[in-house]
This record gives sequence, structure tokens and C-alpha cells, in this order.
Amino acid sequence: MDREVERTVYDLVARQFSENGNSIGASTRFVEDLGADSQAVVEMLTAVETQLGIDLTEEPAGVSNVVTVGDFARLIDAKLHQLRYSTPQGGSDDDDEDF
Repeated sequence: MDREVERTVYDLVARQFSENGNSIGASTRFVEDLGADSQAVVEMLTAVETQLGIDLTEEPAGVSNVVTVGDFARLIDAKLHQLRYSTPQGGSDDDDEDF
């Protein structure tokens, strides 16, 4: 996992839940450890989407499986990786008719 993504997610979670950034780790649980309710989770998702320029609504199964901050960081990292390495829309290598 990209350490910069991991640190960004930890910092955003710490700010969202008014926690010391050093107290947030991969095994920190949203509900049990941070007392998150559904509204807090939605606000956190919105903050992460805004800061990182991604859309997590396309990942409903992934989001619903998030229990810990580490789960969330891995989901974000995977989404960013997918965006980074996906083929641009509209482009095709089939334009070369010489073959």
C-alpha cells in the first residue's frame, strides 16, 4: 500500500473523529473505537472523496465491508491504483488498419 495514501487516510480519519493522528492505526475500528455512526461515516467518505478526487459510490460492496481504518485505506489505495492504471475512455488500439 502507498504510504502517502495510508497517512492521508489516517489524518483525515483523525480530523473527522477529533482524534490524535498518532492514535489512529490500521486496526482502529470505526464503530467500536471511534464511536462512528452512519452520519459520521458519510461525512468522512465525502471528505476523503473531496480531498483525493475520487468517487467511492462506485464501490458499494467495498465500502460496506470496511470495519477498520486499514480496510478503508486499502479500499482508497485500490481505487487510486485502478484510476492510475485504467485505460482512458475512447482510445483504441484497433485504429491501425494496416494489419
